[in-house]
Amino acid sequence: MLSCTISILGMRTLIVLYLILFSTVSLGLPPKLQLPCRSQVEKESAESSDRQWFRVTDPGPGILAYRAPTASFGHWHELQFSNNLKFARLMKISDTQVKTIEWDESCKMTSDTGAWNAGARQDTTIQLFNDSDLKELIKNKDSGMVYVWDPGMVYSSKFFTQFKKVADKNKMRFTSLLAPNSNPQIAREVAAQNNFQLDARQVASSEMLMRFTSAHYPKTFIYNNGQLAVYPIMGVTSEEELNALVAKGKKQLK
Repeated sequence: MLSCTISILGMRTLIVLYLILFSTVSLGLPPKLQLPCRSQVEKESAESSDRQWFRVTDPGPGILAYRAPTASFGHWHELQFSNNLKFARLMKISDTQVKTIEWDESCKMTSDTGAWNAGARQDTTIQLFNDSDLKELIKNKDSGMVYVWDPGMVYSSKFFTQFKKVADKNKMRFTSLLAPNSNPQIAREVAAQNNFQLDARQVASSEMLMRFTSAHYPKTFIYNNGQLAVYPIMGVTSEEELNALVAKGKKQLK
């Protein structure tokens, strides 16, 4: 019981840190951001110029990263650049492809387009949940909860039934999805051991994945009135706190 309490407290800390991370937002690229080739980057990222950019986990030493949605569902921009202003990289991402534009320190531009890898599939027969599936799920005025979990993370499976219980209590449709890179076979075994029904689809929706900033699960999205919550609920928490988060999320999406 003690270890469980400590772990839950740790997850609450993650939620707080996540909220702090996303409290630093800006419409358009932050004006005080020291960014190489700024005018060129702003021109190429014009689709997100009126959107909120937020910091995400740095992809490597000395490299900063920001993300922003565009006006098109499922289309996002991610900006990476070096602290020493040696390069800037803009990625235009959808759930089918990514266009990568890079500038060197002299602002010479190169670009490349390729398939976007949402995560390794350990079972090629597994069905993917992409942006069109997400659109279909949230298109009605109903409210719902999307629980993204990884069978390799113990609290991800242990709290599965609690999240479903809260969804049922709030008359919300409950959808569970496997995290990218998770193992479907282990998921089937965990579901059988814990006596819950498995939906073996795996997240491949850019509209969801671009809102992820870590590989920690579960992550839970609330949707209501045809809208998806801007950020997921990170980790696990008590039933009482989860009910409060759900109520707040639904209210924000009216």
